[in-house]
Amino acid sequence: MTVSDSLRWSKLDEGVTSTQHLQQIQVRANSYLWQPWIAQVSGSFGVVTGQDQSTALDSGSDSRNRQTSIVGGAMINLFPVSRFPFVGQLDISDSRSNSDLTSSEYRSTRLSLRQTYRNAKGDFSANASFDHSRLDGGFGDDTVNAISVGLSKAFEKQSIAGDVSYARNTRSDDSGSASLLRASARHTYRPSGALGIDSSLSYNDSDQRFSGGSGSLGSGMGKFRFLQGVSFATWTPENSRWRGTGTARYFETDSDFGGGDGGGTRSVGLSGSVSYLLNRNATLYGGLGVSFVRGDADSSVLASQTLGATYNGDVLALGNYSYNWYASANVANQTGGREGATRVVNSSIGHGLNRTWELSPTSALSGTLGQTVSATQTNQFGSAQGISHNAGLSWRAYPSETTTSYLSLSASDSRNRGDNANSFQLINLQANGQWLLSRYSSASADITWQRTRQTNTVRREVALPTGERLEDVENQGSGSAIGGNLSYVHARAFGVRGLRYTLMFNANTTRSQSDTRLEGNPDAGRDQVTRSLEQRLDYRIGRLDVRLSTRLAEIDGKKNALVLLRISRDFGSR
Repeated sequence: MTVSDSLRWSKLDEGVTSTQHLQQIQVRANSYLWQPWIAQVSGSFGVVTGQDQSTALDSGSDSRNRQTSIVGGAMINLFPVSRFPFVGQLDISDSRSNSDLTSSEYRSTRLSLRQTYRNAKGDFSANASFDHSRLDGGFGDDTVNAISVGLSKAFEKQSIAGDVSYARNTRSDDSGSASLLRASARHTYRPSGALGIDSSLSYNDSDQRFSGGSGSLGSGMGKFRFLQGVSFATWTPENSRWRGTGTARYFETDSDFGGGDGGGTRSVGLSGSVSYLLNRNATLYGGLGVSFVRGDADSSVLASQTLGATYNGDVLALGNYSYNWYASANVANQTGGREGATRVVNSSIGHGLNRTWELSPTSALSGTLGQTVSATQTNQFGSAQGISHNAGLSWRAYPSETTTSYLSLSASDSRNRGDNANSFQLINLQANGQWLLSRYSSASADITWQRTRQTNTVRREVALPTGERLEDVENQGSGSAIGGNLSYVHARAFGVRGLRYTLMFNANTTRSQSDTRLEGNPDAGRDQVTRSLEQRLDYRIGRLDVRLSTRLAEIDGKKNALVLLRISRDFGSR
């Protein structure tokens, strides 16, 4: 049994402050039925009660209320050490009873059922699951139901695998729902060491029906269906200079966003390529492809041919530096389509310089410099000339089995001029590793920061009184993104035994961040957390726990703050 008392203060970006004084008691029990290898069971029951007080800074209005909720759960694990274990788990929780910062309070009900099977030989396995998640709060209710089934079978020279899942999310505040059906199948065949065939089939069907806002499964409200089948073959005979690949692909999409928007596309394609190794440096290659594309308005047959060569020079040692150079050229032709015949000639040449400094027996610093010059000529879109540069510096260290370090900084610049001028610049900083800083402290990181900038020139026709003429319009854009996590832990903060300090930083500022709960993830919350910085002080004396934590977070583009003080006492045996 655990008894706790907590004081929680939070401030939302909307100008609302909230103070909560909560008391919680929770009882837990663990046992088994007959024998531990037959069934293991556990359960918990608790009561959360307390007073909430919120104040709106703009209006000065004050509201008070007392809420009491029942929490708890149960778990059963049947035949846990067998080839066919079953796990069922039910959990009912209150967002007020944890230290997570949310934009709204809610009550969570989570049900999970899992059944797996594996035969005695180990070449066949199957699994099935059902997940239910319901959030109830000031926003109404948000429910996710998800079902999945999967199996795999291995043979002597081939294997098959497949899975099907269906998830449905309903939200009362949007007066609608979203559903997603996924299915996939995979087949591998290795008749010999030289030939391998990999085939896959995937199907996605999403349906969104919301009265407010647009979702992340498609462009606004509506339906989207996607079907793709791919078979890829590789031919790599031993002691031969020849290599070959072949691909067969079927692609189909259908969309309906209401109001007549949407459409469908079907395509079937076959392609193949062969390469011949002239020597250890030079390779010749060629490829053929044909595809049939059909849309709602028209259809076309596309045929393509490619012929090219690549050359990679031997690595040269220049003192402590290593130098290499490379070149490539190819010609391509495509017939069919609205544009008619398109012919493209590409050529490029580049070189690079590398250096490694051994700082110690367990650490090294590496640097790279590179440059590539390219030229492209087409009969449809004119010509373009480009030059790109890249530079990078990375540091690796392995001072012990428990400590690893990696830090890298890279930059690239690409510029093209001609009929379609554009440029792109990128700076990337990456750090990851685990560090044992002292006997009591450690840190870990896995974080990436990027900064990009791009420009492109679009040539368009402009109508003037004297007639039409071509005009170049330049578009510019830039942005930065950070993603990953940092953490620091000190097991004896300020030299006090039993006092533990924890710092955690998480970030995901990419524009492509999606609402995974809307897409059917039952473990996801409603809030989209962009940045979060949390600090904790935990102190334990016997069975008494004290926690003081603060958290600053950016949720759905709004800044929020939280301060939590919790005192808890354990009773009984764990």
